Amino acid sequence: MFLSGRGTPTYHNVLSRPVRHLSDQELIAGLDAYGGLPEAVAGHELMRTLFLPIIRADFHLLEDGARSIDERVPVRSPLVILNGKDDAAAQQAPPGVWEALSVSGVEFHSYAGGHFFVDENLQSIIQLIVEKSKRGLEKNGVSFQG
Repeated sequence: MFLSGRGTPTYHNVLSRPVRHLSDQELIAGLDAYGGLPEAVAGHELMRTLFLPIIRADFHLLEDGARSIDERVPVRSPLVILNGKDDAAAQQAPPGVWEALSVSGVEFHSYAGGHFFVDENLQSIIQLIVEKSKRGLEKNGVSFQG
C-alpha cells in the first residue's frame, strides 16, 4: 500500500476548520499551505466547479473517514510512505506509529518538494511503485514478464 502526503495515520486536523464549514474562497485560501491551486483552476469558474468537490471529498476523508477504520486490525501488506521533504502538512511521525499498522513492514521515502512533490518526482515514484509491485507479485508466486 502506497500512501503519500501524510505525517501520521491519525492526522485529522487538515485545515483551520472542517472543510464542510468552509466557503469555496476559504477552502482556496486554506490550500495555500499546501502550495495552493494552480491559477488555471483557482482563476477559472468552470475549473473550480469541477475540482473543488473532489478536493473537498479528499479533505473530508482525512478529517472524518479515517475515524471509521479499525486501527486494531493490522494491514497485511507492506506500507510505503512517500512524503515531500518540505511538506509542513506531512510532519514526520514518531517512531513506531506507522509500524504498528502493518504486519508486513513499513518503508519511508522522502522526495524534494512540498505537498505536491509527486509532480516534481513522478518518474522516480513510478519506478519505485513498479519495482515494489513486481517484488510483491513475485513473492506471492506470480511471475512477472517485461
